[in-house]
Amino acid sequence: MTSASLLRRGSTRILLVVALGALVASTTACNPGRPPAAVVDGTSIPASRVDEIVAAFPEGNAELDIGGAGEDTYLTSWGSEVLNFLVQRSILKEVAQRRNVIVSDADRTTAEEQIPAALSVTQGDASSGQAVFDALSADTQEWLTDLLAYGVALGDDLQREAEGDITEDEARAYFDDNTALFSSICPALLTVAPSDIEDVLARLDGGEDFVELSREVSVDADVAANPEGECSSGAQWAQARDQVASQGGLTDPYDDLLVARDGDIVGPYAYNDQGTVLLIRASVTEPTFDEVADAVLQAAQADSDWRLARVLDDEAGRVSVRVDPRFGSWNADDLVVEPPSGATRRSDLEDLASAE
Repeated sequence: MTSASLLRRGSTRILLVVALGALVASTTACNPGRPPAAVVDGTSIPASRVDEIVAAFPEGNAELDIGGAGEDTYLTSWGSEVLNFLVQRSILKEVAQRRNVIVSDADRTTAEEQIPAALSVTQGDASSGQAVFDALSADTQEWLTDLLAYGVALGDDLQREAEGDITEDEARAYFDDNTALFSSICPALLTVAPSDIEDVLARLDGGEDFVELSREVSVDADVAANPEGECSSGAQWAQARDQVASQGGLTDPYDDLLVARDGDIVGPYAYNDQGTVLLIRASVTEPTFDEVADAVLQAAQADSDWRLARVLDDEAGRVSVRVDPRFGSWNADDLVVEPPSGATRRSDLEDLASAE
């Protein structure tokens, strides 16, 4: 996964994926001698901030289990994911300040509007994020709003900078990064009972035609009668995925189709409440740049997230990041905080403390 896609995703939402069984080594209790969770170009992200945000998650979803094995501990992944979000937003702030970007009142208002989605702990439910935010101290609320406001202001600055024509080199770079959006993706469906999936997969591995096999074995009568669905552009599939996500639905089939190569079979997925399993074969036609040049130019002009990501690719590598190894480690290639593994060396903590 590229740094562009990571930061594009990280700029809108904390991705809350719990790695069960991994326990955080730091506590939520105040500790004057405790090093910061991370230092971004000399600016500290206090561990207490991370603790406070994690502790507020149950306010957004009371069913969440954030507890670790000991008193005042929580699962490592919660701290790592929160810190990942905060580090990425701090990088945005640092880049904005290097570009002498000024945060306006309108930027802060937009940031405040983004907060519920940014802190959402229940997919598609922004109110859960608002509940998390409301549970935070006024100081932390102001700190978070400031981080998001710099990202908004940077995006506005890039938008103004890009109001001129997109160059052909920029358009080609956009096409290379987003070829799937301009491809034609045609799905063929196959539905089968769970007890028969292994046999179906074996027959497909043996070279049987997907569509003909679907006509023979699909338990859904409509699929059996017409296995081949309508073709749509990758952009249309992406829009459909976003709509499904907003309704709390399963997005895996859409995500997999958007990265599939021609002839790939993706799945299996749950098809209905009766346990039916779905397989999808992707028929993908990738255009050349010249065939879709006008559409690429228009899309690149409109995609401020992509321009933001390009700037970050160019400039973020010059922003120094240090992470408390008890929260994880910094992957400078992908611009992401990775969960911790192994024992923490005292020298690592001393180095981090000296980086403030």
